[in-house]
Amino acid sequence: PISGGTGVRYVASPSSGSMSVPSQTSQSITYATQYEWTFSASGIGSDASGTIVTIDGASYGYSNLPAVFWWDSGSTHTYSYQQYVSTTTSGKRYANHNAPSATITVSGSGNVAPAYHAEYLLTTGVSPLGAGSVSLNPSSPDGYYDSGTSVSATATPNAGYVFSYWTLDGSYAGSTSPITVTMNAPHNLVAYFTGATYTLTVYVYKSGTSTGISGVTVRVDGTQYTTDSSGSISVTVSYGSHTVEIVSPYSPSSGTQYVFTQWSDGSTADPRTVSVTASTTLTAYMKLQYYLTMQVSPSGAGSVSPGSGWYDSGSTVQISATAASGYAFSSWSGSGSGSYTGTSNPATVTMNGPITETAIFVQVATVTFSASGLSSD
Repeated sequence: PISGGTGVRYVASPSSGSMSVPSQTSQSITYATQYEWTFSASGIGSDASGTIVTIDGASYGYSNLPAVFWWDSGSTHTYSYQQYVSTTTSGKRYANHNAPSATITVSGSGNVAPAYHAEYLLTTGVSPLGAGSVSLNPSSPDGYYDSGTSVSATATPNAGYVFSYWTLDGSYAGSTSPITVTMNAPHNLVAYFTGATYTLTVYVYKSGTSTGISGVTVRVDGTQYTTDSSGSISVTVSYGSHTVEIVSPYSPSSGTQYVFTQWSDGSTADPRTVSVTASTTLTAYMKLQYYLTMQVSPSGAGSVSPGSGWYDSGSTVQISATAASGYAFSSWSGSGSGSYTGTSNPATVTMNGPITETAIFVQVATVTFSASGLSSD
C-alpha cells in the first residue's frame, strides 16, 4: 500500500507481475483507494465477556478491540454495538442505551467508539414469603441501576405482619424503612417481617355505669386473666380472630354476685369471637344481684313464697307465708339492707343487699265451750 495521509491509502492491483522485454515496454498498474475504520468502546473493563460489536456478521469482544479495517472506497459494510455487555461478575453489566449501529458506504475514514457505563443488579426479597413487599425508588424494569445510583427501598407489611429489619448481602442493615442503597456493586436486599401483635383490652363494668368490677375472670383464647381495680385486663395478642369470655356469675362475697348481660356493642354472646387487626378495646356489662334467703320457724310450721334465690339489685320482691295445720302466721323477721320485719302478710322487701327473711309461726289449739240444762229460749 501507498499512504495517502491519515486514514487513507492506495493498494495496487495487481501488486506484482512480469514483463516481456524488449517486446513489452510498459506495464499498467491500477491502485484502489482504501479508508481506515476503527471500532472500539470506552468505559468497558477487562471483566467484559461476550460480544461488544458485530461487524459484517463477525463478533468482536473486549480482547478484539480496537478492531481496525481498511475498506475500499465505495464498499458497503454494517456494524452493530450491543446495548448490554455481560461480565464475569454476576449482577454486573456494561450498558449503552443508545448503542450505535449502521450500514455504511465507504467514502472516507471513520472511528466508532461509543461510551459504556457499568450497571449493577439490585435484587429484593421478603421473609417470610407473603409477609409484605419492597418498593424501590427509582424503579427499574429489570433491576439494574447505573453505578453510583442511590436507591430508596421501602418495606410494606401485609395484613397481620409488621416490618422488623433489613439484611443487605446477608448482613444486618438496620430497622429503618425506607433505607438507601448505593449501587456500587450488585446487592441483595431482604426485608424481614414478624407477625403483628396488638393490645386487647377488656373492661368489665357494672350495668348502666362506667364503674369497673375488680376480680372478674376473663378468658382470652382459654387463658384466664383477672380484672384489676379499674375492672380491666390488657393482653398482647396476634393479628386475627380471638375468643373472649366473661366468666359468669362472679361472686365477690357471700350473697352477692355479678351476672354477664351484654357487650357494649349489644352482643349477648359469651364467649364471643373478636377480629383483632389493631389495638382493640371491648367493654362487657354485668348486673349486680343479691341472694334472698327464705326460712320458716319453727321448721314445718308453714311455707313461704317465693323460694330462696337471686334477685337484681334494687328490685322489690313480695313475700308471703302460709301456715300449716295447727299453726298460725305470727310475723316476719328480716336481716339485711331492704329487709322487712313486721306482721304484714304478704310483705315487700327491697334487694339492697343480701337478705334473710324468716316467717315465724305459732302453734294453735281448738278449745270448745258448751253448757247443759239450757233450752233454746
